Amino acid sequence: MVVNSQNKVEARKITLAGTIGNKWRISGGLSAGERVIVSGIQRVQPGTQVTPQEMSADDKS
Repeated sequence: MVVNSQNKVEARKITLAGTIGNKWRISGGLSAGERVIVSGIQRVQPGTQVTPQEMSADDKS
């Protein structure tokens, strides 16, 4: 799931190229700068209005 420019959730099919440790390498379905939901995914569905909080790849949730 991603968050669009209106802060609404959109479902997105992605292509996984592999993993490196606990990080995923994506080869398709996302563009640079898109916001991916990494926490609380079970509480949202497409069209839900959200207030995104940015995290770095090194943040732990």
